[in-house]
Amino acid sequence: MCLAVVPFALVLAAASPAPSQPPVLADALALGAGVRAFRAGAYDEAIKELRRAHARHLNNDDYAQFYLAEALLATRAFDEALSLYKTVSHIRESRFATIARWRVADALWDAQRTPAAVAEYQVLLKAKTPSTEAARAWMRVGTAALANKDTATARAAFGSVVVHFATHALAKEAQTRLQALTAKPADTDMAASALPASLRIARARRLSDQHQWSTAIAELEALQQGLTPQEAALRDFVLGQAKYRSRTDYAGASRLLYQAVPLLPEKEAVWAAFHGARALSRADRDDEAIAGYLRFVQRYPKSSFTAEAQFLAGWLDFNQGRFAAARPALRETVNRFARSPFAIDAAWYLAMGAYFANDLTGALRDLAAFAAIAQKGGKQRLWPADRVTYWRARIFERLARQTEANALYTQLGTEQPLRWYGLLATARLREQKLPDPLHLPVGKANVAPLDAKALRDPALLRVDELLAVQLHEDAGYEIERAATALLKRLGRAKGLMAVITRSNAAGVWAKSYRLADLFGSDALAYRPQGDVRLVWEAIYPLAYPDLVKKYGPPAGNPEHYLHAIMHKESGFDPRVISYADARGLLQMIPPTSRKVAQLMNQPYSDEDLLLPEPNVRLGATYIGSLFKKFRQQMPLSAGSYNAGPGAMMRWLDRFGTRPTDEFVELIPYEQTREYSKRVCSIYARYRYLYAGERYVPPLQLDPNYSREEPNY
Repeated sequence: MCLAVVPFALVLAAASPAPSQPPVLADALALGAGVRAFRAGAYDEAIKELRRAHARHLNNDDYAQFYLAEALLATRAFDEALSLYKTVSHIRESRFATIARWRVADALWDAQRTPAAVAEYQVLLKAKTPSTEAARAWMRVGTAALANKDTATARAAFGSVVVHFATHALAKEAQTRLQALTAKPADTDMAASALPASLRIARARRLSDQHQWSTAIAELEALQQGLTPQEAALRDFVLGQAKYRSRTDYAGASRLLYQAVPLLPEKEAVWAAFHGARALSRADRDDEAIAGYLRFVQRYPKSSFTAEAQFLAGWLDFNQGRFAAARPALRETVNRFARSPFAIDAAWYLAMGAYFANDLTGALRDLAAFAAIAQKGGKQRLWPADRVTYWRARIFERLARQTEANALYTQLGTEQPLRWYGLLATARLREQKLPDPLHLPVGKANVAPLDAKALRDPALLRVDELLAVQLHEDAGYEIERAATALLKRLGRAKGLMAVITRSNAAGVWAKSYRLADLFGSDALAYRPQGDVRLVWEAIYPLAYPDLVKKYGPPAGNPEHYLHAIMHKESGFDPRVISYADARGLLQMIPPTSRKVAQLMNQPYSDEDLLLPEPNVRLGATYIGSLFKKFRQQMPLSAGSYNAGPGAMMRWLDRFGTRPTDEFVELIPYEQTREYSKRVCSIYARYRYLYAGERYVPPLQLDPNYSREEPNY
């Protein structure tokens, strides 16, 4: 048993210990002092404090040993540092076990024990041991090989950095060294063209995978001469992919992808043919895209993209308001691809197409067909049952069957009062001066207080100790690592309580949100009070409150709006990077963030977006400006944040005279359409939970958006 058992109650104590506290707590506090000293570069102070902490064998002795080793290495005490790194590398449950293995190699290198260091690096690299410093390891392997005149190993090592770590700070040096090894002796002016075309294409593909699209595009556009037909096709394919994914030149992406198809391997040819059509659609060349999708269906009848291509051919006609023209392709999707996830989408658009074409009887029939497909377990979208109930009510209302419509509105407002269609139903009832059906009953949540045995769980002892010594970020990391196991060991009720309370204390919210949503969301059916409120607040937390309060309201954001966006975008995880390179808490995209920072006359780097403060600062400014631009209408401002204000302006120009429910349903991008609904629903829960207020969307939209910036 560890000697320093720090009760969770001490988490809330002041940072510095009172004189009356027991010596063992003072020794525990040495851990926090030592880690902070190391991070501040005060290595001698860190060594003194961490030796003291290590001597007490704390619950987090691996922290004491690892950071002591780091401080010793910084002061060139190699032997003791190596011994500590090796010890930590064998503590399987430690977060430092893997990195300590790399640090053994680093310490050997710094001690100029080069053969031993290279041997360690090669073992780690061969096993693909996770690390952020593999590029440095390859450079050192290459440097050592070059010193030993082993040019083959050096070339392979530097090539690994060039291709696989193209964005690393060492990539340029690796490329220079590789060029020197590749060039003929007579070469005096080394250019990038000295690298083989295959290597340059592989490098560009890696850059694209790392979201460095502009660099990948420049690399490939400079690669024009001396290519075999197969290399030229591969170059066009990778360049087309980069342009498509960067969303900068959809027309060019389509041309390149189609151009590459004949000489590509089957798998890549199929991808290029499908996305060639998709790029045309995103370039607003919908008729050409429809023709491309139909050609794809004919040429690749058994591809994994075929059902989607068939569906999209009809969907594009629908989005142009050509509801009758859309029906054949949509009907073919339902009939031919009934087991695909796109059959349910096609069935939905058939129903809505009939509704917008004023075929209300046909719309009721097609809604019933959609409901039947949804019940069979097709691809689920946003609350299919809610959608059917709401749009049946709207059809009844248009058919002058108001009593039947109101009964469905009341049912929906009672069963799902805080979800999108329940909010719309409530707005419809309010319009008629009918009562709000919201009434949540009193209930219980699946959480329970921790008993003495649970409090002695090793993972909780580690977390509580880190909290007590003011290492909150580390405590947050440990509770996230331990959360799933805690639920198994303590049981779901106690485990959830432990995760929620420790996450709140540590100032991290992502893991407790995910677990509460997964295992405790039944509590959302009840009134938020007592333990039920604890779960509500875990699922809808006031995360990063100081930042949100500082930057949200001054930028024009209503209270809780940024939290609703943060909930939907990142689930409160500041480290998230999306496939589209959206980053951090509010999933800001680098080009947009760069423009916002320029307008604010503030410094900027892409890496800043993974830090809470700059992400919220820039995001609040941009989101608030969109909220103002679209007249404080949340369905529009939220949708514009997802798709861009330019797209929202186009949709308002086309459909802005329609009521809110119809307009949102006509948003062409499924992701944006469901995003708008979801953010409004989340915001409604935040307002209900923290302000005791009801949010319902307006039934009529103001289509007169501001022409001022932002238009990006």
